[in-house]
This record gives sequence, structure tokens and C-alpha cells, in this order.
Amino acid sequence: MAQPAKKVDLAFLKIIKRQLTEALEYGTILGGSRYDKLEAVAQKVDIIIRISPDVEPENTPGITKDDLAQLAGLKTYDPSLPQGWVDMVRNQLNFNVAPHFVYGYDDTKMGRPVPITSIGKAMLPVINHVMGTCYPEE
Repeated sequence: MAQPAKKVDLAFLKIIKRQLTEALEYGTILGGSRYDKLEAVAQKVDIIIRISPDVEPENTPGITKDDLAQLAGLKTYDPSLPQGWVDMVRNQLNFNVAPHFVYGYDDTKMGRPVPITSIGKAMLPVINHVMGTCYPEE
């Protein structure tokens, strides 16, 4: 059973963001991986602050494909998509996949289109059915 969405206290997040920023200024004390983890947390807090709780993330002004890919939990991805795949989907379905997908890589380094917007997630089963593909529908 899915957990209900929690309200985000933006004022609290802004305080955390300020504290993370201050800590990053003194990041050399932390050293390597701790600094990287702290920086990653600061980036995610910044993304959350920029997203209005009433709007889908992809409709938030100033949000980028990189932001959406990070929110989707992707670590290794390319914001560009194979042109042949983009053209096939456009020709078959009259749908522009570019703003809704990135090319993600899993642990085996095999790339595949990964949806990063609610529209992309809704379109992936249609793309799989029409194109005869079987990309995972997370």
C-alpha cells in the first residue's frame, strides 16, 4: 500500500539548505566522500525547495532535465536520447519524447530510455506496446 504524500515544510528546508551551504563552505574539513554526500543532499534540498507542492515537478519554473533525473534517482544518465528512437516514436505516435525522457544506464552499463516526467511515465507503456519494446515501467 502506498504511503500518503507528506507535506514539506519549506521554511525548515530553507534553514537546512542554509546550514548545508555553510557546511559546504568548510567542506575541506569533511574530506572526500562525506563532502560529496553532503553536496548531493544540498542539491536535492535545493530542488525540493524550488518545487511547489501543488505542481508536478516538470511544471516548476527553472527545473531542468538534470533536476528531474536526480529526483527520479538516476545516478548515471545522458539527457540526450538516441535520435533514431526519438524519430521512431515521433513517427509512430506523434509524440515528442525529448522533454520527458533521459537515457539512463544501469549497473550493467546498458542504456535505455527512462521517463522523468509524469507524462513520460504515462507514455512508456504505450511506447512499449506500439513499438514492441519492453523498457521497464518503474
